Amino acid sequence: MNSTVVITQSGDRGRSLVDRLTGLGVCAIHWPLVKTVVYSDSDIARQCRCLPEQVDGILVTSLTAARVLAKQYPSRDWRWGQAVCYCIGEATATPLRDIGVRCVVYPQVRDASDLAHAILSEWPNGGKTFVFARGVQARRVLVAALRDGGHKVFELEVYDTVPTPVEQLPRLPVNRALVWVLFSPSGVSSLLQSVAHIRADVQQGRSAVVAFGRTTASALDSAGIPVALMPTELTHDGLIDTLLQFLKEEEEYGI
Repeated sequence: MNSTVVITQSGDRGRSLVDRLTGLGVCAIHWPLVKTVVYSDSDIARQCRCLPEQVDGILVTSLTAARVLAKQYPSRDWRWGQAVCYCIGEATATPLRDIGVRCVVYPQVRDASDLAHAILSEWPNGGKTFVFARGVQARRVLVAALRDGGHKVFELEVYDTVPTPVEQLPRLPVNRALVWVLFSPSGVSSLLQSVAHIRADVQQGRSAVVAFGRTTASALDSAGIPVALMPTELTHDGLIDTLLQFLKEEEEYGI
């Protein structure tokens, strides 16, 4: 294969994705554009003390938030008893289900907009109270939609994402086309800072960009970076299938 896939997802998940692609014969590197900084237990506990004890559910849109909640669940600072967690995707729900938390995953819900629509369809008259466990830079669409629909939403910030300093990133391969895989709007922002020529590279066919989800695709579109493709199934398996098909077509047809 003539292209190098650049996986920008941080941490173990990014590294494991690179390992899987490499095992399938794909040239792939780990180039984490952002670092995830999880808030301390004391900071999360301080926020929790300001939140209501009686809630109808906890909104969880990221795996990082799910892992933080799973760690908090058995502690004395957990305020919500057997509250249901409404999650985007089975992978997000897994850390919570593994410790006995009841999770609801709506079919076909792929992002925050979909989750808002599913909840509003179930409770169209409002009146519910939710806690949204989120990253600092999470988009406001879920909170805004539910509040507009008559529900109360309290927010719990459990992590932040910060750009990886350019000097800490590995060298990019030269004389190879790059297929960038972007996972979040914050990653898009970091890419623009780290690779100033990315727009020109994409527009001139030296690079292609894959968006993992509609929010990331929207951020890329707003930045003027064309998106080559987006997996229909937002899992690592779905992403790998999409990448393999794309790379195969690139080899066969010179796309």
